[in-house]
Amino acid sequence: MLAADQLLSHEFDGDPEPLGLAEGLRLPVSESLCQELRETGGLLPDVVGDPRWGSVVVARQGRIGGYVGVPVLLDDGRVFGALCGASAERRLGIDEREVRFLRVLAAPIGSLLSSRGPRRPRV
Repeated sequence: MLAADQLLSHEFDGDPEPLGLAEGLRLPVSESLCQELRETGGLLPDVVGDPRWGSVVVARQGRIGGYVGVPVLLDDGRVFGALCGASAERRLGIDEREVRFLRVLAAPIGSLLSSRGPRRPRV
């Protein structure tokens, strides 16, 4: 079972290895880019070039160049997880349109998860 401050990487589309990630990876939220969701709306076009993220393990490794993500909210407002996109390349052209698009995708995911009722945590 995950501790409250842990993040579990679960599903990937594509090969996560070049980004220094793997399915089932466990790390403290403070060492992940998911904290970006709360701080700047989930948009980070240049992870390596942004000094705020020097303490984040995947940023220090220099494997993630661009990142965008949004929380997946259940109908009652609780955060279930996150819908994120990451690239090995910097993505200086990404902007709020990508964040809005991910929010459009995350909303029905949260509703679907809510309609399924209580679930046991996955480990």
